[in-house]
Amino acid sequence: MRELKQDEGEIFFEGKEITKYPIQERVKMGIARTYQIPRPFAEMTVAENIRVGIMPDK
Repeated sequence: MRELKQDEGEIFFEGKEITKYPIQERVKMGIARTYQIPRPFAEMTVAENIRVGIMPDK
């Protein structure tokens, strides 16, 4: 997974400043990345595509 480093400003989530939180901590809070161009699997149902999208990276 590639991460772009923040070079200014602050990041807030649910009122909490999380700018310096490591990715693992952000994931535990329910924050996940998405791709810019969604590409659903045509052979899968909508629910199955959503489940794939929320699976943690391993």
